Amino acid sequence: MEGETSTIRYERGKEVLGEYLSDPRHNDLFSCSHEQQLSWFQDFYARKQQNDPGFQERCLRRHLYFENEEQFIKCEENVSTAKELLALEPLLQAQIESAEHKLEGMKAAMKSMALFLEDTEKPVAEAKRTRTKESLSKLKKTVPEKQLELEALKQSSPGWVAMTHAREELAALTSSTGMDDVNQAIAESNKQRGAGTSRAGFDLEAGCQDIVTEIASADFPQECMAQTMWVLSNVTLGVARGELDK
Repeated sequence: MEGETSTIRYERGKEVLGEYLSDPRHNDLFSCSHEQQLSWFQDFYARKQQNDPGFQERCLRRHLYFENEEQFIKCEENVSTAKELLALEPLLQAQIESAEHKLEGMKAAMKSMALFLEDTEKPVAEAKRTRTKESLSKLKKTVPEKQLELEALKQSSPGWVAMTHAREELAALTSSTGMDDVNQAIAESNKQRGAGTSRAGFDLEAGCQDIVTEIASADFPQECMAQTMWVLSNVTLGVARGELDK
């Protein structure tokens, strides 16, 4: 094969696992003394702290939480109480959800109409453009009224008022303690870790392509090999988070 090539080293899993477990550093913790277990965990987490930014960020989040534990617990209790109040008024909450849904639909329609009227190059009958202008004008008057009605509905709901205040308090606390920044950093680390895992997976599959093809070929009758054989990868068959690997 011309061009760049790479060599893949592979071993039987049983032998590799046996060698790994025979290493003194990987002793069965159940057979270790209390001091040995403590030493193992100290070494393990020391390595994590040094080499895993995501672990460091999660530790910082935990530290911030317990440093302000009393305040966070109070905010969480307020959210739980608000949920209980909301559960007591299902009909009112259904009305609020319906009003929100209708208002969102009106706003979406206004946006669509405005874009339609802005596109002056598209040939459209003048009568249709006029009707659209009239409809948009009506919605511009109706939407503020519906917003006021929705706000009145929400203010009439003790559960909604309590939940709004509880969430505002929790948001203010996470911001003032620096928890928001840490959560953003953790989300970014997770995103990068996911991208790195995907790249590693693609590299592995690309490197294994020839080996997999060779092994798979041996399982087919010789007469089938005259046909073109396709080796598929990353096949999910429409299953969310599923993958039928090589």
